[in-house]
Amino acid sequence: MGPISQPSQGSSKAHHTHLAGTNLVAECGFDELETNVLEIARLFCLAFADPKSEAWIDALRRAEQVFPIPFGATIANAVLIALNDMRVSRTRMFTYTSPRCSDCVRHITDEERYLISALHSMRQGNRGAAKTHCMLLCEGGDATRLLASLERIAIITGDVETPKYN
Repeated sequence: MGPISQPSQGSSKAHHTHLAGTNLVAECGFDELETNVLEIARLFCLAFADPKSEAWIDALRRAEQVFPIPFGATIANAVLIALNDMRVSRTRMFTYTSPRCSDCVRHITDEERYLISALHSMRQGNRGAAKTHCMLLCEGGDATRLLASLERIAIITGDVETPKYN
C-alpha cells in the first residue's frame, strides 16, 4: 500500500517557497462539493501521516458541516474508502497540502488535482477522463477500485444514477 506523505507545507522561514509552480485550487474549476471533498481528503491524509493529530475527527466534523443531513458521514466514509483504494494501487507517496495551513490550502498538488479531477469527471458523466486521472493516481496500476469508489461518491451526491464499476 502506498504511503501518504507528510503534508506539503512551508515553515515561516521558508515563506512557502515549495508552493512555487503549484496550481491554485480556485483555478482548477472545481465546484463547492469538490473543494469540500478535497478538504476532507486532506484531513484524512493528515490522519494517515500523523495519527496523533486525530485529523480524522476533523474530517468527519467538516463533512457533517458542509453536506446536508444525513450525507456528511456517508460522504466522508466514501472519501476514506477512495483514499484507501488509491493507496492500494500506488507505490510512491501521495503528496497533499496541509489542511492546517491557511496559506497552503489555496494550493493543490498534482496528486490532489488528479483525485478531484477524477471525481469531477465522474460527476459530469465523463468516465473516460475519470479513468485517465485514476490511472495517473494509481501510477499505471489497476484503477478499477478507485473508479468504483469515486463513482459511489457521485451516486451519493445524485450525479450518477447507474453504476458501471463494482
